[in-house]
Amino acid sequence: MIIIINSYFPYSGGETFLAREIEVLSKYDQVILFPINVKRSVDVFEHSLPSNVSCFVVNDKNSFGNKLLSTLGALFSQQSWSDVLSIIRNGFTIKRIVAAFYYSCLSLSRYYIISKKIRTLGKEEFIIYSYWMHLPACIAVKLKKRFPKSIFITRAHGYDLYEERASSHFLPGRKQIFENADKILPVSEASVSYLKSKYSFIDNNKLICSHLGTKDHGLNPSAVKTIRIVSCSNLVPVKRVDMIISALSLIDDVDIEWIHYGAGTLLEELKQKASIILAKTPNIKWSFYGSISNASLMDEYNKTHITFFINTSESEGLPVSIMEAMSFGIPVIATNVGGTGEIVQNEKNGLLLDKEIKPSELASIIRNAIKMPTGKYASMRIEARTTWENNYDSEKNYGEFYRLISQITRY
Repeated sequence: MIIIINSYFPYSGGETFLAREIEVLSKYDQVILFPINVKRSVDVFEHSLPSNVSCFVVNDKNSFGNKLLSTLGALFSQQSWSDVLSIIRNGFTIKRIVAAFYYSCLSLSRYYIISKKIRTLGKEEFIIYSYWMHLPACIAVKLKKRFPKSIFITRAHGYDLYEERASSHFLPGRKQIFENADKILPVSEASVSYLKSKYSFIDNNKLICSHLGTKDHGLNPSAVKTIRIVSCSNLVPVKRVDMIISALSLIDDVDIEWIHYGAGTLLEELKQKASIILAKTPNIKWSFYGSISNASLMDEYNKTHITFFINTSESEGLPVSIMEAMSFGIPVIATNVGGTGEIVQNEKNGLLLDKEIKPSELASIIRNAIKMPTGKYASMRIEARTTWENNYDSEKNYGEFYRLISQITRY
C-alpha cells in the first residue's frame, strides 16, 4: 500500500501532472491520497480515480483541539528546534524563526489527522510517499516514526527544493527529512547535484534521480504557414511571462500567434501589458486562455500546429510542461535553469536561453528560430519526440519508479 501526501490532487488547485503517476502506480498497488491543502469551499473534486485509489482530505475544518495540540506540540517539537539551530548557524532572522514554528505546527496538525486515519486501516507496513520535499515530507517524517516498519520516500522538484525560492530563504525540516527518509528522489540530475553541494550531512546513497513523465497523446500536426508559439505555466513572477511579451513587441517583420495557457495572480496585469505593448506590432496575435484542463490542453496540442513551445522561467525543477510539448514533437525554447538543460539540448531538440537573457536577445533568437531552414526544423521536431520517448515516457518512468520503491521494502 502506498500512502501519498500531496497538496491538492485530485481536487482543483494544482498537481494535474500527478494524475498520470497515480494511473500507473495503481496498476501495481493500492494507493491512498492525502491532499493537505484542499478547501472544499473553493476546490472541487476534479479528477476521476482508478478503483484501487482512494482520497482523504486532511485539513478541511480542523478541530479546535487539533489546532491547540499542534500549537503546543510545536513548542517542543524536534523539528522546530532542529530548524531553529540551523537558522542560528546559517543566518538568523525573526521571519525564519516564525516560519520554523509555523511549519512545525502545520505538520503536526496534519500528522494527527493522517495518523488517526491510517490506524483504522490496521496496517503497520506501507510506503509513505511525500510528493513534495517541504511540508508533506515533514508530515512523512512523523508518520515514519509512528509506523517504524514503513518506508519513507520523498520527491524533490523545484520550489520545495531550492531554499532561495522561499520568501524567507528557508525550508522546513531539512535535517529531519534527510535523516529519516529511506530514499530522496529529485526529478533531475541538477536537483541531485544541488542537494549534494548544499547539505554536507546528507547521505548521498539516499539520492536517486527519478524523472517524471507524461502520457503519449500522439504527434502535433506538421508545419503550416501559421507561426504559433505556445507557453504554459502559472502566471507568477518566477515564470517571467512578461519577458515573452517584451520580446514579441520587438519583432515586426514576421507574423506570429502567441498563446499562453494557465492562470495566476498576474493574469490581468499581463493581459493589460500585452494589450498596450503588442498593440504597436499588429503582426503579433496573442491570447491568454487562462486555466484549462490537462485533457483540453493535450487535445489542443494534438490538433493545432505549434511551431515552438517557450519557457522563460528564472527557476525550475524539470518542467512537466516541456515534457508534454516534446511528447508531441514540439521543439522548445527555454531558459537553462534547474534541470531544463537535461531535456532541452541546444540546437538539437530546441534552443537553450541564458538565465539573464534580455528581451532584445530573446526577440533575435525567436526570429532566427522561425527562419531556420526547413530541414533543420524538421529534425528538431523528430529529436524532441525522440527525447521524450527515451527519457520521459510516463509508462516506463513510473513503472521503474514503482519497482524502485518496492525493492526498498525488502532491504
